Formats: sequence, structure tokens, C-alpha cells
Amino acid sequence: MADKLPIIDVSGLADGRPEARGAIAAQIERACRDTGFFYLVGHGIDPHVIDAAFAASQRFFRQPEPVKQQVFHKQSKSLAGWEPLCAQSLDGVSAPDLKESFYCSFDLPDEHPYVAAGMRSWGANQWPAGLPGFRAAMLDYLTAVTALSHEVVRLFALSLRLEAGHFDPMFEEASCHLRLVRYPPHPAAAPADQFGAGAHTDWGAVTLLMQDGAGGLQVKSVQGQWIDATPMPGALIVNIGDLMARWTNDYYRSSPHRVRNRQTDGDRYSMAFFYAPDPQARIECLPTCSSAQNPPRYAPCSAIEHMMEMVDRTYGKGRSVAA
Repeated sequence: MADKLPIIDVSGLADGRPEARGAIAAQIERACRDTGFFYLVGHGIDPHVIDAAFAASQRFFRQPEPVKQQVFHKQSKSLAGWEPLCAQSLDGVSAPDLKESFYCSFDLPDEHPYVAAGMRSWGANQWPAGLPGFRAAMLDYLTAVTALSHEVVRLFALSLRLEAGHFDPMFEEASCHLRLVRYPPHPAAAPADQFGAGAHTDWGAVTLLMQDGAGGLQVKSVQGQWIDATPMPGALIVNIGDLMARWTNDYYRSSPHRVRNRQTDGDRYSMAFFYAPDPQARIECLPTCSSAQNPPRYAPCSAIEHMMEMVDRTYGKGRSVAA
């Protein structure tokens, strides 16, 4: 295990050569087995789209708290909107996380079957008033990163010696959620067990993270060491979640990670995009990930059942499904 995350350049996909896709898939296989994290460069997302989303995020978080309270996430059926500072403890046992966030996705009408069924995080957004261009910037970024995530999942399929389109039917109604996050400078007097985001794994299939230059993200290695995910301009950080680990019979790693803003005079901003299959998609051990000597470790389930299991494990029985 190296002390740095691997860097995977996908610019070679543009020429359509099968050997280029195969070489990239092989790198993804190594990264997902070793760390579950890697930098993605050459991804093709327009830098102006990224910059506009970051700028809109900063404008939102710099508003007075009473203004942000107008889009408080718990007043939304889909729980889209603003979550205040110290509202969450991701590792479940430490002091509250020193971050505030804003959740959004693609707007869905009330008659959409998943909205009508009351599935958490499916429905309409709460867009802040008084911030011209905010909604457009978020939707532009969501559109770009969703298309990229689809290509990443196809590369995952190749890396697992499956057809590139193996996962396509399971992502036709994909769960796509964006979380904007602001981490204030970490107070010198903060408890030792307090982080911007406590150690945790993601629950879904794949996460694509864009971070600013402040640093502070760390990934836990197989040996138990914390590796700094040092910012690289324009690079996304990709990691797999618990659902993908389950799909692969733990062949791929869902690694713990945490954040602490080490800056003393500036905020840290990031944009985490969570990509997961259709809630009704069947999650069972992939055919290339088990054998007589390595039988499936998990019972088949739907994606929504997996998410419910994660909620129960984290919060106890009886809570609603979390994204």
C-alpha cells in the first residue's frame, strides 16, 4: 500500500480504442482492491462548470444563518436543502462534525412513483431565493457529473470482467444526489475526537468528490494508516461505497475516510456526488466475484433494502432510509 492514492487518467477514452478502456479498467481494479479510492483526471468536465458550482456554493454558505434557515432540509419531504453546522456525527460516537451542507438533486414531480412512495431524498429541491444562477450552476454540475458517473460504472464493469453495459439496467433510474459542504477552520480548542467529518464509509455504489485546495481529506489504508488525499487541481476523487463492496463480495474495498480542515484562517469547500442504482435494483454477488472457495458473503437484496440495512446499523431500527 503506497502512501498516496493512485491517479487514473481517463482522457484515453475519447478515442474509443478498446485497448484504452481495458488499460483504464485494469488500473481501476487495482485501485479498488488496494484503497477503494483514486484520483480521476482527464475526465472532461468543463472547468467553468466546476468553478461556477464552487462559486455558487460559496455564495450560499456565506449568507446569514437566518437566510439559510429558509431552506432548512427537515422542512422538505425529500430532505433537500441546508443542514446546519454540527448537525451530524458521521462516525456515530465522536463530537458533532464541524461542517454545514446543502443537498440537492434533479427535481422530480410529486407523481413520480418513488416520490409518491415517500422514498427519502427523492422529490423536489429547495432552491434558495436571492441567489441568481445558483440553481442553474447546480443542475449543470449535476448533469455533467451524472454522465461521468455512468461512464465510471461502465469501467467498473470492465474491471470486474463483465460486459461494459452490465450495470446499465440497474442505473436507468439512478439515485443521484449532490452534497455541497463547507468546513470552517478547525478550532484549536476543539476536542481531540472532533472532525469536520468523522471516519465513515459511504453507503452507495460510487462517490465522485471535487474538493478545493484546502486539503484535509484522509483515507484509511489496509494497514490502518491515514493517507492524505492531497488536492490536485481539476481532479475528482472517486471512491466506492458499501453497496459496491457488497456487489463484489468485498473484492473491492469501501474504505473509511474523514476530514479535518487544518487551515486556521479559511474555509474548506467540497462537492460530493453520490451515485447509486435504482432503489428496486437487485443487489447480489456478481458472477465474477465468487467461487466454490469464496462463496457469496451477503444475501441478495434490493438497493433500497441495502440502504435500510445501513440506516439500521448506523442509527438503530425504525429510521427512514438515508442517502
